[in-house]
Amino acid sequence: MPNRIIILVLIVSCSLVFVFLNLMPMTADSSPGPHWTNGTSMPRSIFEVSATVLNGKIYVAGGQANDGDLLDTLFVYDPNSGKWNLETSLPVALDHSALASYDNKLYLAGGFLEHRIPTPQLFIYDPETKLWQEGEPMPTARAGLTSQFVDGILYVIGGSSGDNSGALGINEAYDPRTNSWTEKAPMPTARHHISSTIVDGAIIVTGGRVTEVPSSLDINQEYYPENNSWVELAPMPTKRSGLASVTVDGNVYVMGGEKISGSFNILEKYDPKSDSWTIEPDMPTPRLGLDAVNLDDKIYAIGGKTNQSSKSATDAIEIFSPY
Repeated sequence: MPNRIIILVLIVSCSLVFVFLNLMPMTADSSPGPHWTNGTSMPRSIFEVSATVLNGKIYVAGGQANDGDLLDTLFVYDPNSGKWNLETSLPVALDHSALASYDNKLYLAGGFLEHRIPTPQLFIYDPETKLWQEGEPMPTARAGLTSQFVDGILYVIGGSSGDNSGALGINEAYDPRTNSWTEKAPMPTARHHISSTIVDGAIIVTGGRVTEVPSSLDINQEYYPENNSWVELAPMPTKRSGLASVTVDGNVYVMGGEKISGSFNILEKYDPKSDSWTIEPDMPTPRLGLDAVNLDDKIYAIGGKTNQSSKSATDAIEIFSPY
């Protein structure tokens, strides 16, 4: 008799466990394969942001608020606490700038000041002292540009001079050791509202446009700093500007962006080895004027706005797991 009771108890227990497991809600992370999840929202809605990763934290500089005001905020996200905080204020309010990190410092280049005036300023921030300093200004004032560090040199590429015919192919390199700029081979196709990322020491620049009215491009070009040269790559499947791109495991992921009637939620992956593109799961929130970073091999899509209206900014952080 005792053995029968024990067996009955085991059967009932197993049945309850089975029912419990089947009633549990499935989260996106519980499913294998590429997928999106929601991250911790930013403290406020911002578009035309610039972002980078430094020492395992995400920094987001400037941008525009829903009321159209330029921001002088530097927000920081700590994945250990899962919280966003206001790190400090920028020296000036601006948007359409480019943010990069190197040697424990942030480098904020260019952007629009009030009244869409492009600036050549370079601001350098030290998170340890929480102080800004001004670097030597860029030779060319511009906004809607992109920047990347390669081997200790900051390459600042493309952008807009602020008017309809102001698309630039300028490629200027900054050396922090000498606080000086050098002109490099220009981008073959002048454009602004572009995105860039690094693969094996080369800078891949995607998308953008040549006028202020959305007439977006599918152009995909690669710059090799070691020999100061450019090559054409397979174009994106989708023409767009105001997009973001990130490298994970040698592949380039390009997301969001602007189209004539609004914004994209498209995510496309470029494989440099095969020079080919594939379509990945759509980003949950369509948006343009966003930025994105790679933190621990996950892509964080940050801010942006859902359409051309200045009142459609979002505080959304959506995280893509490629595996």
